[in-house]
Amino acid sequence: MASVYILYSESSNKFYVGYTTETVAKRLEKHNSGFYEHKYTARGKPWTAYFEIECESVKQAVGIEKLSRPKIGLH
Repeated sequence: MASVYILYSESSNKFYVGYTTETVAKRLEKHNSGFYEHKYTARGKPWTAYFEIECESVKQAVGIEKLSRPKIGLH
């Protein structure tokens, strides 16, 4: 199972889209803990889960993520 998720940062007023094979809660915890210290979400903490969709496969999740980023201006 995989999920596509959108995070929101109130402090930077920005959104982030990603996909994961973990739970979205676990991935959110990593984004807020500094696990990705040199990535886009290192700025703007704390992030909150804004949207989540379960996918049938990683391939489907990657496809949705790639389509979502340019359409709605997400990183």
